[in-house]
Amino acid sequence: MIAVSPQLTVQVDMYSAILQSEQSRKEDRDQLLRELERIKSDSSAMMDLMTERSGKLDQESIDALQTLLHKIDHQPEKVLPAIRDFAEVATQTLKTQTNVDLPRRPPWLVSSKDFQKCEEFGRGRFSTMRKAIWRKSSMEVALKELEDREKLEGLFEDIVRWRELEHPCLHAFTAAQPIKLPRFFIYKFMPNGNVIDYLRANPKADTGLLLLHVALGMEYLHRHSVVHGNLNCHNILIDDQGMALVADFGISSHFPVKHEMMKPLVPEDEPRRWHTVNITGSLHWSAPETFELGATSTSSDVWSFAITAYEVSNPAMTDTGIQPTNVQYSSSQAVRTP
Repeated sequence: MIAVSPQLTVQVDMYSAILQSEQSRKEDRDQLLRELERIKSDSSAMMDLMTERSGKLDQESIDALQTLLHKIDHQPEKVLPAIRDFAEVATQTLKTQTNVDLPRRPPWLVSSKDFQKCEEFGRGRFSTMRKAIWRKSSMEVALKELEDREKLEGLFEDIVRWRELEHPCLHAFTAAQPIKLPRFFIYKFMPNGNVIDYLRANPKADTGLLLLHVALGMEYLHRHSVVHGNLNCHNILIDDQGMALVADFGISSHFPVKHEMMKPLVPEDEPRRWHTVNITGSLHWSAPETFELGATSTSSDVWSFAITAYEVSNPAMTDTGIQPTNVQYSSSQAVRTP
């Protein structure tokens, strides 16, 4: 039997897991639908989902409802009628009971018009980093503008999931625009830069402590079933307290790049064969299996962490200029990657 949570966020998660799972039992789906129908007809039960015990509105529940409303307006085909009706009734109940007219967009969703772009300070494989001024607060922020792609399937859903992540060793975004071009993320600006920049300016910094911060951030991501996919020194930033923060987790999975790679020599006496594989991470930090399969995993993150740890301990070893096929050959032959 399904236990229905008193929180709207869990209610929506249950809907997604049960109604959209091909392996779900019909009786479970029917039970959840009956429960949604019951709550829809009971305004007190509906308000219980959206309020804390103190009587204040539960912000996580409100954020989840706003995200759902935005999806109903912009991707209605991805929202089943039962949950769509539930969300609309919840919105109307909230307005009736509290006089709150809820905006039909999540609070983290912003527009490029909200920011004044300033100078560029970094460029990666699929993005450009700029300083920017958030007009509503005059606060200086970092704006990560993604390269233009006609469609990035699943990015909005991933952002909703990433918003739930909270850990002192993660550099999480504060706002984003994943739908309209230009797509971008907003972060707190980190003047200390990445870990290599920081170590060059502070050669006596405790590298062991910095790596511990990274390990804690990565352990948290993996515990929440999030694969970073592109861990390297450029994606480890240092805050004003000297703490290392893991940045850019998950984003690279939406920007695969095709590479011609050697297939494993099976059997060994056959000539080298080549195949095309989509790789999402940076080649020099990629695990051997990604050259064959392309997909990243928590295991490939561990490989990337090992390469990153070596570089943090030896900052002069970064940016070697080794060619991609040589990186692949070295890693596949268990040779230490330069």
